Amino acid sequence: MQGAVGLLNRSAEGLATGLGIIWLWSAVAKITDYDNFLSTLRAHGVLFGFGLKLAESVPALEAVLGLMLVATAGGMSVSCEPRRSLGRMVLALSAGLLIVFIFYLLRVPDEALRSARCGCHGGPASVSQSEGSLLGQAVVQNVITLLMHGLAFGLGSRTDSNIPTR
Repeated sequence: MQGAVGLLNRSAEGLATGLGIIWLWSAVAKITDYDNFLSTLRAHGVLFGFGLKLAESVPALEAVLGLMLVATAGGMSVSCEPRRSLGRMVLALSAGLLIVFIFYLLRVPDEALRSARCGCHGGPASVSQSEGSLLGQAVVQNVITLLMHGLAFGLGSRTDSNIPTR
């Protein structure tokens, strides 16, 4: 039993770390070509005024979230409840941001995605134009990442309080 619980816990920690790395990768891609990211947001034609100003901070938010996921991943399975709760809270925040991104993408016209791309991971190569709907690809990519959050959350909750996990 202890071996199985340990494997589940390490899997949750690995998934949370991987999700943090994805956020960091997205942030770095947007920050290194920030002008392209801003022009992508404007070309989508969905956000204006305060919403656009808020969206301009997305790369910084992604970087902070990525660092927090990596830093708290080890807490996903510890028996110390405050540390474990923090890891799960960061994972929930990450999933919440992905849901916001999915709803945002659903508002972007397909023509705008064809010309400006989704902006999900920075530059124009983030979604392949050769296959099907760009909107569908971007949404599926985010939904799969969201499912990874659910898996990490579920695996991290599989502990037995009588078995020390660390």
